[in-house]
Amino acid sequence: PSHMNPRALRRIAARRTLLHHCLNLSVCCTAVALLGNVHPVMLNSAAEATVTRGNGNTARSAPEASEPLQIDNSSKKKVVAVVYATKGGMGDVGKFAVARAIKALSTSDDGKTQSSSLPEIAIRAIAMSDEKTEGKELGGEVDVTDEGLQAEVKDVFDRLAMSGESSSDKKEAACVIKVDAGDSRKQLVEALQGVDAVVACVGNRQPSMARWCSVGAESIISAMQANKVARLVILSSMGIGEDFAPLRNSRFAIRLLWNTMLRTMLRGAWKDLNLMEQRVSGSNLDYLIVRPVGLTPEEPPVGRWDLLDSPKDGLWGGGPGLSISVAKADVAEFMLGEAVKPTLHRRGVSIGHKPT
Repeated sequence: PSHMNPRALRRIAARRTLLHHCLNLSVCCTAVALLGNVHPVMLNSAAEATVTRGNGNTARSAPEASEPLQIDNSSKKKVVAVVYATKGGMGDVGKFAVARAIKALSTSDDGKTQSSSLPEIAIRAIAMSDEKTEGKELGGEVDVTDEGLQAEVKDVFDRLAMSGESSSDKKEAACVIKVDAGDSRKQLVEALQGVDAVVACVGNRQPSMARWCSVGAESIISAMQANKVARLVILSSMGIGEDFAPLRNSRFAIRLLWNTMLRTMLRGAWKDLNLMEQRVSGSNLDYLIVRPVGLTPEEPPVGRWDLLDSPKDGLWGGGPGLSISVAKADVAEFMLGEAVKPTLHRRGVSIGHKPT
């Protein structure tokens, strides 16, 4: 229109071009997934129960309901187990949780504990991977562009590795316990003894990675129930479960692209993460499902975050929504806080930053 200035016209043209490219890419993604007959690797639990439907198809049975486990609200120092995937951006959140908690407990030369927004806790780090395809490494590195953050996490995990080599009791020492995603139930039952809460970051969204987070979550739930550990804070993803379409209106094209990719090129991750959420929500645990927006390596931590916990807050409800990315370290700090001092119970939330 003639009354609009050139800068505004250029912005409108750029948005239309972006939407056009995203729609074209979405169509391409659909075609590739359908014509390419993509079959992502998914692990199956050896003890997984199945039920046969009338049409002969089988489906996984829902977890058996039982009496809700109760949180220990005493003032004692809490022990938090952090189960993290050794590979992938979602596993990086767990690594940051371990590093930030241990850094908060470290002391300076004068013997005073460093200041931190985190409560005083003891951390038990548990590395989980599909050892057949991903190896047995502890995965002490994170994919972020900030070299200082890289060094911070690596230093913590290097010290944990050295401590583990010299200790005979893995549960009591400050070290990393390694478990195999395909055979982790017995290992986790032992590893979670004496734990008050669990932070789990076992998913992944990368196209080429093995899909085992639902199996890993099932093992975690079983081990928690065996040890009567009530509180579980688990990482999922934007676009999974009853996600509230959190991205703000100007990011509609990106949201559309992401949802299309989840159901085509990344449909293995979509199925795996949805199954994980079903198993968690069907348990008797006091759980919180955390669904972050993009966990991009470039996003710097700012020490704060925003949550959406209602459809009215998201895109379709006309709410403020969230920007496209959030720092892995910020998500980690939120999850640790909710593990130790819970405020949200048996529900899911989207996490990110409201647009400014």
